[in-house]
Amino acid sequence: MVGGAIGGVASIAVLLKTRNFFLDIGSPVEMNLQHPLTLDEDEVSEAIRDAQQHPGPAQAIAGRPQGSPNADPGTPATPPPVP
Repeated sequence: MVGGAIGGVASIAVLLKTRNFFLDIGSPVEMNLQHPLTLDEDEVSEAIRDAQQHPGPAQAIAGRPQGSPNADPGTPATPPPVP
């Protein structure tokens, strides 16, 4: 639960600062925290038990975007012009 919240905040921060951001499934991601992160052992254990007993719904996986209307013509990410 705590890790999900941290990941959610980090994802929102990246998405707000970046356009056309996409990670492939299974892409490794690294995050460096500026301050130590302290977690209560009992709360973490409870969150793990809760997640195992009540798993959330499966997340839909979106396909890779096929280009951007803002991309430069002639670059690999830009689709060909429509006739």
